[in-house]
Amino acid sequence: MRKWRESIVVRILGTFLLLVILPTALLAGFSYSQARQAALDSAEQDLVKSAQNVASDIDRYIDSEIAVARYGALSAQAQEFARLLAEQEAQGAAAPTVEVDTQAAVDRWLATWVGTSSSLSIVFILDTDGTCVASSDPNLVGRNFAQRTYYQSAMAGRSEVSDWSIGLVTGLPGVYISAPIAKADGSPGAVLVAKLDVAPIEELIFNAGSDDQIEFLINSAGVILVESGAETTGLRTLTELSAEDAAAIDATQQFAGASLTPVGLTEVRAAQLTLRAGGTVVTDPFKYQDQVWVAALSNTTAEGWAAGVAIRADQVTAQLRMTSLVFAAFGLFM
Repeated sequence: MRKWRESIVVRILGTFLLLVILPTALLAGFSYSQARQAALDSAEQDLVKSAQNVASDIDRYIDSEIAVARYGALSAQAQEFARLLAEQEAQGAAAPTVEVDTQAAVDRWLATWVGTSSSLSIVFILDTDGTCVASSDPNLVGRNFAQRTYYQSAMAGRSEVSDWSIGLVTGLPGVYISAPIAKADGSPGAVLVAKLDVAPIEELIFNAGSDDQIEFLINSAGVILVESGAETTGLRTLTELSAEDAAAIDATQQFAGASLTPVGLTEVRAAQLTLRAGGTVVTDPFKYQDQVWVAALSNTTAEGWAAGVAIRADQVTAQLRMTSLVFAAFGLFM
């Protein structure tokens, strides 16, 4: 009789297991997998949106200033200055210089221009040899900038917005907007260059970061231009520079001879290379500062830049742990 009762209990428990607990466990497992994927998707979408917002903020700042140099190059003062330079060059002067009164007037005009702008730090004019002949900063006058691409492009008749560069005289970073100043025959007679202050971009990146989130800006060569919460000083690169990029940086003195230390973030560099097709990409997890991170990268309209936002991977897993605890508690209750 006792064995019969035990058998009945076992059968009841077995039936309960099959009809209630097992389906509930399977449902809980399925629901957890769905919740886990939803948490990952949500975190990725938030990351992508953050990167796109940073890129958009940078674009608005840069794009609003692109027309500045072109406007200045077409001004009457710039055109007259170019005409005087062309006349002196035609006379065969070994080192063309404009008349003192004209030079002083142009310097005052450039200084006034910078003084009334909230975003320009220096405006200067180069002759056809790349030598600065007028500037809002007198320290630039007489220095040659022929190695810089903004001069070379303007002398070829094209306006340019340069990559992030370190000033050869000031030692301060900036973005250079150049435009040719045409002579009477339409050929470039001088080059007008406006240096855009990048402090607002640095502030945007610095203020947006936190202990659990890093924002950064990198150029096409993989140089980390700005990074929130950076503990080290000096420029660094995601990985070793390619021979082509290293040669170009050296030839143009883009970073004024500063050393570039590779960090070894191959996952971020690989993701950046896929950005050439456009859009926004999310990296594979990577280790940085003894933590595992995931980053989203978004292109800007500036020359080859990518804005990135990285979060610690445990931020996502923390949400998943909470979800798993809920399902575990539910399972124990059943």
